Amino acid sequence: MVQALSCLFNRLFLNDHLRHGSRLGCEIAVVLLVLFFIYLFIQGSSTVAAGLIALFFIAPFLAIWYGAISYKETRYVRSLVDRKQYV
Repeated sequence: MVQALSCLFNRLFLNDHLRHGSRLGCEIAVVLLVLFFIYLFIQGSSTVAAGLIALFFIAPFLAIWYGAISYKETRYVRSLVDRKQYV
């Protein structure tokens, strides 16, 4: 849930020229997971349990992917700030 909120806030408030190209793919993956869990919740409790077990294995990979994107964006912004100091 925190990743979904973070993706939403970055989508709304992060300027497009500062966004890394693979952020869209990560956002799509998070939205698909949220929609999948809404579907499982509608189906019943036994399918939600199976989905939570799957999420237990999927979430670390999404977190690493999202962290790598954030690191690349931060590094890019720092390079812009460093250039402005010399201008």
